Amino acid sequence: MKTTSITILFIAFLGLSIFSKASAQGLVDGFYNGAGKLTAVLGAGYEDNPTYLAGKNELDLEKSFLNVNTFLAYGLTDRWELNLAAAYVKSDQEAGLQDARFITKFKAVEHKTNQYELSTTIAGGIAFPLTDYETEGLNAIGQRATRFPLRALLHVQKANGWFATAQAGYTPTLNPTPDSNTASLKLGVAKSSYYIDAFIDYQNSLNGRDYRGFPAPNNFRELEVDFLRAGITFYKPFGLRAGAFVNTAYTFNGRNVGLGPAVNIGLVYKTFL
Repeated sequence: MKTTSITILFIAFLGLSIFSKASAQGLVDGFYNGAGKLTAVLGAGYEDNPTYLAGKNELDLEKSFLNVNTFLAYGLTDRWELNLAAAYVKSDQEAGLQDARFITKFKAVEHKTNQYELSTTIAGGIAFPLTDYETEGLNAIGQRATRFPLRALLHVQKANGWFATAQAGYTPTLNPTPDSNTASLKLGVAKSSYYIDAFIDYQNSLNGRDYRGFPAPNNFRELEVDFLRAGITFYKPFGLRAGAFVNTAYTFNGRNVGLGPAVNIGLVYKTFL
């Protein structure tokens, strides 16, 4: 079973490029870069939310965001990896560096045969604001929260490239932003000549408050942000070191969140240290 890591490693970046929902899809995946290998990703995206949910109530309140993201992944060993990501986000007149995320993941169990590979991954890290960016009003660009994401993954891949990854996690968060539970499922095929997947992501925050709810939140950092989102990713490598991707997603349900589409594009480059 052989799939070049450049074909799939960048997928850990894609969920991060949709800044407001970054704690689910993309934070970690079941693929590994390999010992001594570094992958760098530069991407940009646009998210349009023609509808906003205040609690569970729909408001005709349109918001849109532009973002630029960077992602680095380095393989300490074939089973232990470090990931680092950061984002710049703009919404109307509000703009600035948003959050950085540092994640380490470890392949705890691995079982291989001629027909398939089965593995489990555990991961954890920290996400924290890079600047004192705006958290209030229509064009707020985040909750300025410090989070400690924890994840567990089950990944299975067949010899022909087809794979499935199930992920569940819990994210303790410093007050006043609530903790959250997350889950995702990804199905796809990873070949040396292309990669494609379809995913669904879920987040449920715990004991937060609602926008225009009762009791009223003291600020937007206290809001409970839930979402259900689905999307598709396509990646095409250009040789062994470089490639490009496009990722589309749609948020169609949730709580205190914008509903609507997002699209992200970017370039990937790999070095062998």
